[in-house]
Amino acid sequence: MKFRKSTIVFVLGMLATATLEAGVIPGRWEKVEGLQEGTRIVVEIKSGDRLEGAFKRVSPQELTVIDSGGSDRQVPKTAVAKIVTAEKVKDGLTNGMLIGMGVGTGVAVGAVALATGGVSEECIVCGLAIFVGFAGGWGMGAAIDAIHQGPEVLYQAPK
Repeated sequence: MKFRKSTIVFVLGMLATATLEAGVIPGRWEKVEGLQEGTRIVVEIKSGDRLEGAFKRVSPQELTVIDSGGSDRQVPKTAVAKIVTAEKVKDGLTNGMLIGMGVGTGVAVGAVALATGGVSEECIVCGLAIFVGFAGGWGMGAAIDAIHQGPEVLYQAPK
């Protein structure tokens, strides 16, 4: 089995982009726009204030939240630093399994390439090592996602 440098670079690039899936893209409002009316959110304002309430709507210029007194509160989008869900959200297992599989496989491929100098006559051992990395990463990713529970970040202002 011969590994080329381009294969290793490709695998490392895939690992780097796989970890981005878990976070929110700064400045993007898609997650907020997809909320159902009445979803409890916490809005952190750039001034340091916090507004907790029920999501009502988002327009091109502002976010509207119903506060605890039942009043509509409009916040200009430019003033919003961060928006998270008010209640804890249990993370699904899929993204953790996929990221874990990618990382585990990438580490195993890299280790096999380093151990064999890029060429190996022992393909069974190499295949087994890659499978162990794949399965181990899958299991670790699933376990980490199973215990992760917290507010979901819906929006983060660009820095």
